[in-house]
Amino acid sequence: MQTVNLTVSGMTCGACIRRVEQAIKSMDGVKAVKVALDSGLVSVEGNVSQSVKEIMAALEEVGYPANVYTGEVIDAKLDHSKSVWSS
Repeated sequence: MQTVNLTVSGMTCGACIRRVEQAIKSMDGVKAVKVALDSGLVSVEGNVSQSVKEIMAALEEVGYPANVYTGEVIDAKLDHSKSVWSS
């Protein structure tokens, strides 16, 4: 299982989080999604390394441009967010 971290633009509220999660959760191989509204980080877990471009395209389609986050993810960036995990 891999984890892909993305920076997502345009999220401003809980409804944005739900739209981002819905766009990603239904994709093949995705096991969990965690969204941090305050930092704009989205963490996607599963067999997703081959589908990063598809994840980014799905987010773009619902109005949230995304890029692969190449920096270090510090747990605090995700801990203070409203997030939903799915399995």
